[in-house]
Formats: sequence, C-alpha cells, structure tokens
Amino acid sequence: MKNCGAKCDARIGAKPIYLWLRNNTFYSIMELPRVNGKRRYKRLSLHTDNYYEAREKIKQMAVIFDKEIEKELRLRVNASPFYITEKEVIKIRDELIEEYNRKYSASHPRDKIENMEQNQSISKEYIDKIISSVEQKKTAMPTCTIQEIIDAMLLKANTKKDTNRRKINALNKIFTVVNMTPKSLYADFHDVKIIQTITQHLINKSDMSDKNKQMQLSYIKEFVTCAHNMYPSAFPLNIILNMPNIKKKTKAKNPHLPYTNEQLYEIFNPERDFFQKNPDCFWTCLIGLFTGARINAALTLQYADIINENGIDCICFQSNHPAKNLKNEASERKVPIHKQLFDLGFLDYIKRKQRKLKATPNDFINQKATTKNGEYNNKFTVRVLTPFLKEIGIKTADKDGFDFHSFRKTASITMQTAKIPDSYIHAIIGWEGDNTMQQSYSNFTLEQIKKEMDTYEYDFLKDHFAKWKEIMAKK
Repeated sequence: MKNCGAKCDARIGAKPIYLWLRNNTFYSIMELPRVNGKRRYKRLSLHTDNYYEAREKIKQMAVIFDKEIEKELRLRVNASPFYITEKEVIKIRDELIEEYNRKYSASHPRDKIENMEQNQSISKEYIDKIISSVEQKKTAMPTCTIQEIIDAMLLKANTKKDTNRRKINALNKIFTVVNMTPKSLYADFHDVKIIQTITQHLINKSDMSDKNKQMQLSYIKEFVTCAHNMYPSAFPLNIILNMPNIKKKTKAKNPHLPYTNEQLYEIFNPERDFFQKNPDCFWTCLIGLFTGARINAALTLQYADIINENGIDCICFQSNHPAKNLKNEASERKVPIHKQLFDLGFLDYIKRKQRKLKATPNDFINQKATTKNGEYNNKFTVRVLTPFLKEIGIKTADKDGFDFHSFRKTASITMQTAKIPDSYIHAIIGWEGDNTMQQSYSNFTLEQIKKEMDTYEYDFLKDHFAKWKEIMAKK
C-alpha cells in the first residue's frame, strides 16, 4: 500500500491517502471508526491498474477532501458569535484537521507504506479570504445601541413598571463590569469574551445569592435573545448557549408547626385589642383554623364567595380573580361554614359590613387583601399577623414554624383527632392527596362534608368565642 497524497496547493493539513493494489486493481483505503476495538476499513476501487492514473485520481480525492475541510471551516467561522482573528481561524483549522485525521487516517500492517511530503499549513491566501469575509461581516453590523435593544426587550415583555425598573438597574450594573453604558453599540457587547467576563463576574460574587445570580443571568439571556430576534443574521444566538445554569441551593425547610391549645387560647384572648382593631384579620384567622385554608385563599375571599347551596351556608374557594393564587385544583372547593364559626356571627358580620360599605359582590371582604395597586398583598402575614404573634410571645423567631399556615396544620390535626377519614380531611382543607385513590374518591356532597365537620370543635375556646360574639356584633 503506497501513500499517494501528492503535493498540492489545495492541501491544508490532511494525513496521507493510500493506494492499495490488489488483483491488479488499485483501491483507495480509509479507516472507519473502530467497533469493539477492531479496525474497520472502507475500500474504494479506482478501476485502473495503472499506477500513475490511480495517483492522479488520488490527487483529485485529496482536493475534494481539502474542500470538505475548507467548507466545514467556513461554516464554523461564520457561525462564530464573535469577531474571529487569524490566530483563532488557524486554531479552529487545526482542530478540524485533527478531527478529520482521526476519522479518515488509514494504515495496513501487511502493506508497504511510502510516505510522501505533505503541505501541513493552511495557505496565507486562504486565511486572508476568511479574515476578509469576517471583516465584511463586521462592517455590515447594525449600529443599534444597547439602550435601543433594552427598550425593545421591555416593550416585548410587556411587564409591570417595577419589573422593568429592576431589569434596567440590573443590566446597567452588568454593563459597568465591561466598561459599557446604554449608549454603547450593541455590536461591541455581542462578543463571547464579553459574555464570559460578565458570567464569571456574577458567579464569583460571594455577596450575591444564587437566586439573584440566576435572575441576572436570565436578564442577559433575554437581552441577547431580543437582539437576535431583531437582527438574526448579525447577532447569532449561540453566544449564550454555554452560559451556566446556576442551580439554587436547596435549604432544609423549617416545617410549619401546629398551634397548641395554649397558644390558640392566647391568640384569641378577647382581652387583647389586636383583633378588635383588626376584625377582618380575626375572621381571616378563624377561616384558616376551621377550613385549613392557606393564607391566599383565606385573605382574598370576596362577598360573592359566601354562598348558600342546597340550604347549606358555604365558603367557596375559587380562582376567579388575578389576586387569587390557589395552589392547585384541590384548593378550589366549597366548604360548609363550621357551626362554631356560624355561632360566632360570621355570616351576620359579612352581611352587615357589605351593607355598611355598600360593597359589590366582587369586593374583597378583607380590605387588606390587595395593595393600593390592586395586586395581592403577599406581605399581610409579615406586616400584620407576625408582629402580633411576636408581641404575645407565640412567635419567637422568623423561622420558628409558627405563622398563618399553622392554622392549617392545627385544623388537619384536629380533624384527625376527631377520627374524620383522610379523604374528607383532604376535601375540607383542599389537599390533592398522595395517591390516585385520595385524589379521585373525594367528591363528597356538601351534606356529607358538613356531617363530618360537625364532629369536631374547639371546646377550650368556647368562653373566648362567647365574648368575641358580643364584641363582633358591634363591628
């Protein structure tokens, strides 16, 4: 077998291509990827027994081989998301040649191999041609500024003013890392080295939480994606493909703890004036205690959610308003009003308040359910209930397990103590259940649920509730 990769200006670094003479016919031979460690070869007949004719055919094959490399090299250069230099072109070329050599190199121990000198370097003319095309691409870049891309990004996102302000502030801080401003050209920002610098800066910031790092990286991706959508050919999206995905560190969650009887006795002590000053909060907490409702469900009840169905007064938890963010499908449910809650004057209070305020059915019962902007007041627990719990000594630390969700825990345990079947408990507190049976066989009638709810009550609070009934009758 003889190496017939002759000298050729087109050659840009491939290893020799060999001729193999068998039965008076020349073949070209190349090695295929190994299978189970065994070598495999692909032989191609050149249909001649003339050495010089076969050699000429091999020369033509070498030219074709080099054109394949040239074509692949051009594709990789054009797909590069940054302005590539001559040194980088050569580096890509060398990696590509090595890749092709591993794929096509061939040898055979039984045949005599005659190596011939090869041109292992890419021609300067070819390098100049690649660089020239890159420079043309560079001069044809759009002259849009970073600010123009930001404006387009925010317009497309159509998010709220607070979110837009947060994105702008974060991106401006990011631009300062690479000495850029909103007035800088976006083409200067769209460089893989710039993105790498910013990414490493964010990753190495020890004073920033993983959540904030995740958020800022998402802003960069959104920013670059917007530029790509505006100018697809000029700004390839692959510039952000290698950006890391920072995983938020999971911390062991502090479990919510149920309130003890002693704690509930202190919370609903009528001698304290907190609930007298905040009657809506009083009823919100009791809804959580008797129905196991989560804070969002209990806080965002509307007047229309207090219904009477088949002669049974109920609380209807439903996702019919943007402020209502119920956790799952099971959270949407109708729960009969517990007899103790009814005796306390809950319904009378609701009707009296609606008449007094001339409220519509779609108004929220608790006026602190939303902020001034009409958004859900997710700070209600922290700003209203938590200070009260700390004041009376129930809550001793921010993550001690006692909060509004503790009413839900208490309700669940109280029902279990009353030996109410789990499927009924799930239907009352709005839990999906752990298995298909719990999820599928909990469609009880209101009469059935009410019957089970009548089997439990908070006896130790009866004296307090009697006094609260007198107090709330005046509200």
